[in-house]
Amino acid sequence: MTNTDPGESNHSLFWRLFEQRTGLDPAELEPYFAQFYREQFPKLASITQKRPAAASLLKTCFELDLQVVIATNPMFPISAIEERLAWA
Repeated sequence: MTNTDPGESNHSLFWRLFEQRTGLDPAELEPYFAQFYREQFPKLASITQKRPAAASLLKTCFELDLQVVIATNPMFPISAIEERLAWA
């Protein structure tokens, strides 16, 4: 999936293409995705790896009073983003 339209979010593009290609209504599937992110997604933490230098890098940035931005793909629901941050 490549988004070449700056007027369309990745989230919107994903669901538009999902519906086109599957014929399924995303709104009807929302409860299943929510359940997945609530119950199954946290289990993926066991197959991720922390980056050892990340904590010291962030600590140094904060000590230098630098602004820190943690960016991710906005396609993920906020619950998944928060879960991934907790893994770090």
